[in-house]
Amino acid sequence: MRNGVFTVYQGIHLPINTIRDNEQEVFIRFEGMECPFVDFQRSKHEDNVFLKRIKISEINETYEVKTYGIYKGYKFQIFKSNDSDDLFIGISNEEAHHKLKLFGDSDWAYRNVRKTEIDKVWEERLASAFGKSMPKELKEIEEINL
Repeated sequence: MRNGVFTVYQGIHLPINTIRDNEQEVFIRFEGMECPFVDFQRSKHEDNVFLKRIKISEINETYEVKTYGIYKGYKFQIFKSNDSDDLFIGISNEEAHHKLKLFGDSDWAYRNVRKTEIDKVWEERLASAFGKSMPKELKEIEEINL
């Protein structure tokens, strides 16, 4: 499940991680056993993660992604997959919070659910806070498979 800010680096859509107290640079992140980019460094803190520090001014296109799904008739944001069969979902809807007996507070409520309980899943893509344009080939809303 994708949630966050992304860029296209050498034709591959990769997440961007901000750097605390640094508004000029970001990390571009690649996850996998082997990185296809020679200019990325292996993360010291996470397995199978490679990073490249880059100036924001060197990035041409960025976009923000949020993944959503329908669960019991409500639109939930899907935050992550805990394992191959489960999803971690959240909603900011007081009615759904009480009706579906979710855990959380008055702002956000959460639940782990089986993938088979989600009726539909899609990504919504928006211009990011970096002020860069979105890739032209991207659809603003696109249904995805789990």
